[in-house]
Amino acid sequence: MLTFEEKYIINMLYNSDFLKEDGCLDYSVYAEFFADNIQYAEETDYGKIYEGLSYDDFLISWNKGIEENVREMAKFLCIYNKQDKQEQKRLKELNEFQEKLSGIGINIDFANLYFLCYFIMRVIKTGYIALLKPTPKETLEMIKDFTRVTFTNVDGSIVETDYSTILNPIKETLSQVTNVDNSTYEVEKLVKLDKISNEEIFQAKFVNYLSRFLKEYFTKANRRRNSYIITIEQQLVMYMLTYFGMGNSGISLNRYRQLLMYAKNIKERFSYSYIEGHGLLPISFVKYENWKGKRLSYIKKSNIPYKSKLYIPKIGETIVFTKDSIAQ
Repeated sequence: MLTFEEKYIINMLYNSDFLKEDGCLDYSVYAEFFADNIQYAEETDYGKIYEGLSYDDFLISWNKGIEENVREMAKFLCIYNKQDKQEQKRLKELNEFQEKLSGIGINIDFANLYFLCYFIMRVIKTGYIALLKPTPKETLEMIKDFTRVTFTNVDGSIVETDYSTILNPIKETLSQVTNVDNSTYEVEKLVKLDKISNEEIFQAKFVNYLSRFLKEYFTKANRRRNSYIITIEQQLVMYMLTYFGMGNSGISLNRYRQLLMYAKNIKERFSYSYIEGHGLLPISFVKYENWKGKRLSYIKKSNIPYKSKLYIPKIGETIVFTKDSIAQ
């Protein structure tokens, strides 16, 4: 439960048009609109599945840490400690945004905006990457003219040998293997998306999602004809991007446009798998050739486009999750 002081801070010191019947601030209006109208989702046999996490799951997570979350919101709203110089500076910045936005018919509720951005951040950073082992056939294709073999015994001890009397029969046996399974992949390890993904992808998706919200929620804003969102809205998007730690202060509007274009080239390729004890998880797959021997930050800029590094299993192919891969 929130303390009396925290309720006072939010409800009495912050002026909002979004109040519930009990007089408490309703800071979920923007986020609910986003979840219903903008968040990427797919209809499946399990029902509607959302990118990252559903709004209901997000609320459960938010409410578990409600005290700390509301304190952080109060700090953003510049009402937690009015003597704090950073809060004073931010209050001036938010007031300037409000003044300029009101000039085009947009009245931003910053508590709702904070909650929405926090939700967007959780959506784009929640997910898993399954790093796949090669199929048995791919494994055989990688075994060439080997000169040494390593055996691991049940007790964990390792034996290496280069004796030709042992190597030759193994080579002969492998050369006669045919009809090897090429449709079953085992998962080497399951890693969290935000641990290995390029920050630029998160930036692009955040910019795209928040821009779409401003465009679709504030439909009566006085924007130029055929404009998506105008300069002051773009500046607000980049301001929130920076506040949530996904960019440096003073990011140019040229960067905004670059990120928006980049977002359009990121094709959604997430899928869901049911894992016992974990339920449905948003998982994308990466084949062995695209991660083995490389840094786990495999989505960093390279000559290989981002979307080509993610693998969509074909009909008839099987992905096997082992207990060891999930534990990681």
